[in-house]
Amino acid sequence: MKSMYSHLTLVIASCLSLAAANAYAVPFTITDGMVDFSYNASAFDGTPDCDFRVPIPTSHLFEQGFWYRIEGALSETFFPVPNTEFPSGNGATLIWNNVNGQGFAASSLTFIHEVAAGAATAQIEMTITNNTGTALTLHLFHMADIDLQPTANDDSTVLLQAGHMQMTTGGSAITADYRALDTAAFLVRANGATDVGAELSNGSVTNFDNSGLPFGPGDFTGGFQWTRTIPAGGKSVFVVVIAINTPAVFNMTTCCIPGTGCVTDQIYSECIAQGATDSFGSIASCSPSPCPSACCLPGPSCQLLSQFACEGMGGTYVPNSESCADSDGDGAANACESCDDDADKFAPGACGCGVADTDADGDGKFDCVDNCPSLFNADLADGDGDGKGDACDNCPTTFNADQADADADGTGDACEAAPPPADSACGTCAQGVFPVAGLILPAWLMGWRLRRRLRRGRLLREGVGV
Repeated sequence: MKSMYSHLTLVIASCLSLAAANAYAVPFTITDGMVDFSYNASAFDGTPDCDFRVPIPTSHLFEQGFWYRIEGALSETFFPVPNTEFPSGNGATLIWNNVNGQGFAASSLTFIHEVAAGAATAQIEMTITNNTGTALTLHLFHMADIDLQPTANDDSTVLLQAGHMQMTTGGSAITADYRALDTAAFLVRANGATDVGAELSNGSVTNFDNSGLPFGPGDFTGGFQWTRTIPAGGKSVFVVVIAINTPAVFNMTTCCIPGTGCVTDQIYSECIAQGATDSFGSIASCSPSPCPSACCLPGPSCQLLSQFACEGMGGTYVPNSESCADSDGDGAANACESCDDDADKFAPGACGCGVADTDADGDGKFDCVDNCPSLFNADLADGDGDGKGDACDNCPTTFNADQADADADGTGDACEAAPPPADSACGTCAQGVFPVAGLILPAWLMGWRLRRRLRRGRLLREGVGV
């Protein structure tokens, strides 16, 4: 099935490149097969004149357009003539740079699709961009005057589900669907002095109240209302579908969104609002992904390719990586390595990024996990469990994680003898230290005093003065 987005890329690309140079004047017509859609001379006023001919020359739509009201305003206002109109093939782009000087921009995409002979859809996507510098609460309205031919004033309408009306006409099999996405309310009125367009243009506040259905038989006008708060700098998309002799199904696309990658089932304008770099019409799947992303090839080298092309070249496709940048200059793109900031490594290895996988002592254990990196210690034995391998522990039988060695004798303080307690009678005698009159004196000094006392005693016995 041909997608209504078949000319989408051409429409958007041409619009963006030529918008400054081309401002097309209404009226204009877009065409798909035997179906066309016209914005007529008074397409941007209180009675927005248009035609949706299915097939040509029979029109089933006579008015359609948008109104808005900023929160706090006293009435609704129709969208004026756009700054730029760009019709191409089955689609048209309309752009308002600053709607009525209110500080918000708008763009409208209209696409038609001939589903079969005598059956077609028109999808209108309005995007509002808030350039006011503060949050914008906006009430947006769309109205349509649908008259199913050939029997005017004989249309009946029911609500199929929220945001979805269906119309039939007496004595004919012709049907129409009128549908809006994520709408807040609807309103239906007979064509005349108080129809939907008149209510929106009456100079006072109008809020749709889900009234008027079921309708008919009669001359139908209807509309939908959205109420949304758009943050400063943000965008919001509003979508309407009018379908003749076919169900109103929102036409979706698959697109590539930076930082997100491939997404399916998106309204095209929502893709654009999120900065999409490409769109693929009605493609149903993102597997394999059609989005160009980093493809890691042998060498190493990196190219931006679709998944199908990448894997066809024997590469590894990295989704959501729209760059082949190489931060550390090691020849491998960031998308193709795990150590973006380590020029010596592509992957963390055993020790992680930024730490070399070296084994200084050759014991088969990398230094980053070796508990004795300077001495061979293949079994990582650590008898006292202090994290220091026995091969280089200065006190292997006593826990001493700090390896303190105050006298630098190679033996940890934790396993050298402690000083004697203050009330010790012997102290550390075995080390040649003896207590005298509460003092501890060296052994050589004790021996000299003893010899002096023995000599003095002998001389006294012999009657010799000392």
